[in-house]
This record gives sequence, C-alpha cells and structure tokens, in this order.
Amino acid sequence: MIKSISYISRFSKPMDQSQLQQLGDAAAEKNKSLDITGILMASGGLFYQVLEGPEEAVDQLYAAIAGDSRHTDLLLLQTEEGLTS
Repeated sequence: MIKSISYISRFSKPMDQSQLQQLGDAAAEKNKSLDITGILMASGGLFYQVLEGPEEAVDQLYAAIAGDSRHTDLLLLQTEEGLTS
C-alpha cells in the first residue's frame, strides 16, 4: 500500500541557496532509490515536504528526517494511508 505524509519544520541553522540545492539533490536521489515521490520546498527558514510511497519506506524516511539535525520544530500536517497507485 501507498502512504502519503506532509510536514513542515524549521531550519535548525541558516542555509544558503547552495546548501539547499545540495540537500534537494541528495533527497531526490535517496527518495528515488526508495520508490518515494513528493516535493520539497524551502522558504523563510521553513521546509515543507510531501512524501508518497510504500508505507514502510515513508515511515523510515520520516523517522530519519525527525532525527536529522538540519530540522527543528517538526510538525506532521497530514497522513494518508492505504492509497493505491
């Protein structure tokens, strides 16, 4: 089954455009390897991300994000489970 989540978080420290680009590129590569799609946006010191993919992979990735030192004040906005592709 497919799971979708969306969250926001604050940058734990300021990031410049180059750092954000590197983060986005690395996230896209990792997500592709996990069969996860979505979108990552960053503006005003905030991240907004939607992740969609296999339930276990999404849960593991979200847990990794929760433990990532680049994020603070992580807030899960929405979860949808049992979606079909």
